[in-house]
Amino acid sequence: MLNSGWTGFDSQAFQDKWDDVDSKDSTAVKFRDSLENYSKLLDYCATLYQTAQENAYAAARWLPR
Repeated sequence: MLNSGWTGFDSQAFQDKWDDVDSKDSTAVKFRDSLENYSKLLDYCATLYQTAQENAYAAARWLPR
């Protein structure tokens, strides 16, 4: 809990607000999840590009000089 050494009305209000921010359906969590998904897509694209480059290099090595 964020307010382990902090007591009083304002600490509970802060904790309630933080719980709202950190809930699964909050905008902040949805945005974080979308960024995680975007990073996975970029990793996939980078791997796909690297494989295509390696395949092109391997094919080019067989061309006559």
